[in-house]
Amino acid sequence: KVEFELPALGYKERALRPKAQLEAKRLIDSELIAGRPGQFDVTFDDKLVFSRHEIGRFPTDEEVSVLF
Repeated sequence: KVEFELPALGYKERALRPKAQLEAKRLIDSELIAGRPGQFDVTFDDKLVFSRHEIGRFPTDEEVSVLF
């Protein structure tokens, strides 16, 4: 399971594209969940695989596709 953790407002549009990309290419179950302001984390099987806070930017579409 992949989770995109983001604030209730603001980054939803940024998460919908990679979410759809993962689900279409690999049939991976994913979900958007509420997080802290400024947060955009991607977890896979409860392991953090991308953190906007640590990297300082959003993941690219290419990065999302190679993470899984």
